[in-house]
Amino acid sequence: VLLEPTRIYVRSVLAAFRAHPVRGAAHITGGGIPGKLPRVLPPHLKASIDRSAWPVPPIFPFLVERGGVDPEGAWDAFNMGIGMVLVVPASEAGATAEETPPAASPARLRVDPALLASGRVHLTEVAFRPPDDEVVAPGRVVGAPRGEALVSAALSGQVREVHVREGERVERDQPLATLAAPDLAKLQGEIAAAHARRTAAKAIVDQEERLLTARATSERAVLAAKSELASAVAAERMASGQLAAYRGAGDVLRAPIAGVVAHRGVSLGQHVAPGEQLFHIVDPATLEVRAEVPSDIVALLEEGSEGHLWPLGAETGCTGKVVMRGAAVEPGTTRVAVHLRPGEDCPPMLVGSFVETRLHRESNHAPVLVVPREAVIELDGVTSVFVPSGAEGEFRFAPVDVSRYNGRWAYLRSGVKAGEKVVDRGTILLKGEWMRGALEE
Repeated sequence: VLLEPTRIYVRSVLAAFRAHPVRGAAHITGGGIPGKLPRVLPPHLKASIDRSAWPVPPIFPFLVERGGVDPEGAWDAFNMGIGMVLVVPASEAGATAEETPPAASPARLRVDPALLASGRVHLTEVAFRPPDDEVVAPGRVVGAPRGEALVSAALSGQVREVHVREGERVERDQPLATLAAPDLAKLQGEIAAAHARRTAAKAIVDQEERLLTARATSERAVLAAKSELASAVAAERMASGQLAAYRGAGDVLRAPIAGVVAHRGVSLGQHVAPGEQLFHIVDPATLEVRAEVPSDIVALLEEGSEGHLWPLGAETGCTGKVVMRGAAVEPGTTRVAVHLRPGEDCPPMLVGSFVETRLHRESNHAPVLVVPREAVIELDGVTSVFVPSGAEGEFRFAPVDVSRYNGRWAYLRSGVKAGEKVVDRGTILLKGEWMRGALEE
């Protein structure tokens, strides 16, 4: 980007150096003509600059007049249309100016057709579509209801072995970790103690109720006895549950579903408590994107409605289909949750990562020419698209007039016609080849 202004005229300057006795050159950047030109003059030499010697592009006087820019500041900041100054003998000045070719870009670009075959360079068709038929909504990757599982410790213990890494693929029932859990005798002893406590508490309740009938005790005493009984029953159930969990799960934690270890919250030697979440297993094949969509268009969406997903950092988007739409507005917003299933053309996604979601809606506006946003580039300071030309692998760049951008699309006033092909994937690669070819000429 920083070298773009220089690249516009670098070939003209090189031609001048080859054909004429150039004594010095000054690239006019920050500081403008007053600050840069003296750098090519010897200390004992002075020069007078005739500012009327070159035409000033109209944009600069416009900025001075309408924008309130100081005229001298405009010379310093904008250079008034001058990018490079060459110093030549007076006798050569006219010939140098006349014979130096104007800057121009190569007419054609040719790349290996294998880039098209591999998909690194992809073509799409220019089409008409309404200017407001797409809604962009923020989204996030989540696990499907039957496509993720949390694995918790059934009872307290110390982690004796860890069998999997985070990100590792696991099968159903595959061991994840081994715990050194309390022994069976200890659990059985706790159950026996809890049972004895419950039996004693039940006897006290029966006794207090008989005394209350004989008016030999108070209702408060009866309530206290019943509370103690309830506590004893709960303790016995807890001990029995721990024993059942120990006998069912043993000391090995296993994957309840096949998938990938999205999170491992346990390390060797760690002490864990009952119910503590240790592993998060996700099936990548069932991931969904949860998007928060404006409530006014949710009614237009049905299961199977197509959308477009744009993962954060991806060069291109992919398809998605609506699999669920919410029935209530999210608290504090005017949006409703909509779930989309990524298509086969989508790249691998990570749970929790952000995805831009684009959904189609009906429009009452007249269609206009559109191309994918990624098809539009800046080339030699001109907004353009790459268009196939001639043989396979050959392209030219076509300047386009973009009225505005919206989500996935660039809406055009002119430059290409409906039905024409343009490059929508690999534009950065082609631009790099174009720039390299321009510098070599």
